[in-house]
Amino acid sequence: MFKDTKSSEPGKTSLNSALILSKICVPLILVQSIIGLLVPGTYIKDGAWGKAVWLGNDFVNLFIFIPLYIIALIFIKRGTDRGMIFWLGIQALITYDYLYYPLAVVYNNYFLLYVAILGLSFYSFISGITKIDFSAFEKYIPGKKSRIFISVLMLAFTLILALMWIGMSVYYIFTGVVKQQGISMIATFDLIIIVTPVILATIWLLKRQARGYVFMTIMSITCGFYCFILIAFTPFALQANLADAWTMLPVWITLCVLCLPVIFMLLHSKPKTATGLY
Repeated sequence: MFKDTKSSEPGKTSLNSALILSKICVPLILVQSIIGLLVPGTYIKDGAWGKAVWLGNDFVNLFIFIPLYIIALIFIKRGTDRGMIFWLGIQALITYDYLYYPLAVVYNNYFLLYVAILGLSFYSFISGITKIDFSAFEKYIPGKKSRIFISVLMLAFTLILALMWIGMSVYYIFTGVVKQQGISMIATFDLIIIVTPVILATIWLLKRQARGYVFMTIMSITCGFYCFILIAFTPFALQANLADAWTMLPVWITLCVLCLPVIFMLLHSKPKTATGLY
């Protein structure tokens, strides 16, 4: 996926506990996704709209996120700098993904499974991110033009997302009509966990700080790949004959398109030498 050099970070072995937690997540996600897709009645309490949402989630988890997870574990096993960042990005993606399951799925027999996956992925991410030597990533910071281009794309992403949730809130204030189910929880998570970190990462990256490269890579992976879950809602909604199944699809595709070039540019940024120009 990307060329990289062996990490010079001295504390690599300290990631063992994080990697163990990470590896446990894979079979649990596999089991949970198969249950969601194949066991009748798993989401029966969630209604037609909720069922379409969770089936889309499970489909993407099974066929996209699990392969990405395995690839990330292979990369970090090689001990490369950007392999570690890719793994952290996927770990953050899984954490954000499973943040919704125990909180939004109507309580069912698999609640503890949802909590287990969320807890394992979250603590694995925290354990990994706190052991990063940010200085090791200074050589991967893109040049000025690339940094500006990346920043514009990700700020466009956050602007669309923020305006969408703020707009829905304003609409409710004047009409009393809730435009989307679960809006309070989703908007809260997006504004705090997605929008805010992306803005901070943009500021740090424009200042050519290594933490900007690290967090922008993690956030672009989380945002870009999570859009596949949002896109996957449409076919399941159409199958359930839900109204407005197509309404948000152009928005999700646009958000995905904004993030994917950023992921590619950051992971393929050529290491700079001590005399390299930025």
